[in-house]
Amino acid sequence: MSNCLFCSSESFAYLPFEDIILSKIKQIGGFKSKLNFVGFGGGRFLFNAMAKGYEDKGEDFSNELTNNIENAYPPARFQEIESFYIQNDIYEVIFTSNVFEHLINPLEVLHNLVQRIHPNEILVLDGSIENNFMLAGTYRKILFGIRKKMGKIVSHIPRHIIYANAKNQRQFFEQPGLETLSYKLEEIHCPFPMRWQTANDIKAKYLLMIAKISKTLGSCLPNNGNIFYFIGRKKSS
Repeated sequence: MSNCLFCSSESFAYLPFEDIILSKIKQIGGFKSKLNFVGFGGGRFLFNAMAKGYEDKGEDFSNELTNNIENAYPPARFQEIESFYIQNDIYEVIFTSNVFEHLINPLEVLHNLVQRIHPNEILVLDGSIENNFMLAGTYRKILFGIRKKMGKIVSHIPRHIIYANAKNQRQFFEQPGLETLSYKLEEIHCPFPMRWQTANDIKAKYLLMIAKISKTLGSCLPNNGNIFYFIGRKKSS
């Protein structure tokens, strides 16, 4: 069986890339029947992969989460993350989801992951790209600037450690010897309300309307979006 590693820090609850990524993996590298998840979050992607015929194995940082998710997905196998750091396995596919925006040493981690895949095999990454242009983000910056000048408190939900845009993110991913096979950006409403059902007051409905306008107009702009996926192939030395 093929040996694949999947890493996720979140649950894929808002990412529209699940089926696209699995299809791309199959298209580029053939059907990879054995997938190994490191940091599997809420397990949604793991479940979808199992439904498409993949054999799943998972590892995570939390022993409690490992036990809970193992009970939820008995066909899959799980263990703690320490096993990944002490093993020397080489993989045909490594997939990290919502990981790099949380790291303080992303380049070091990226180099380590690239060393763990065979030449000509693939590394898949997805997650947030919060410093990229989108109309809703520009609106928030202008609004926050006005509020600061008025002496009001400016706050927003916690963001991540790493900020990137489309250009410097691709340069970063290609630095350790990866060839870009596929790269896609898309805009979602977060941190604005995601749907009308959750917009409980006039302010929330207004913000949701701004988000919808931004997404509609942004679809006509190049490199617009606040989430991404990247598929790269390790170059032969």
